[in-house]
Amino acid sequence: MGDPIIHAGRDAKGNAVATGQGASATAYYQETVTPNPDIDILAALQSLRDSVSQIAGIAETRALTRLTEAIDEVEKPAPQGEEVGTLVVQSLGYAKKAIGFADSLADLIPKLQTIGSWLGQDWSTWKSLIGVD
Repeated sequence: MGDPIIHAGRDAKGNAVATGQGASATAYYQETVTPNPDIDILAALQSLRDSVSQIAGIAETRALTRLTEAIDEVEKPAPQGEEVGTLVVQSLGYAKKAIGFADSLADLIPKLQTIGSWLGQDWSTWKSLIGVD
């Protein structure tokens, strides 16, 4: 039997590859992103809050309250990114109950990507929360 050959196309990050009879592999992978300090996070959160407030059927004021709290956090001298991320996630959890949430995703996703960049996390970790594949 010859040596097994494995070819990976352009991208092969986050994979576990095992070759040979009875071989197995397990990989634990978490993508990291370097936080981008050049992002105006205050403007990004205000823009997200404005967009959420325009969602049809957004009777859920807790979604807007969480974003206001996130804005308050970034206005502090040493804002806690983890707290901002938690508040954004909580806001999305409330906002997704609005009837017009799905229709607003095209507007929300670029804003979430910007906020994720500031936080230093891949925004796609929020995808399952908001129902995006």
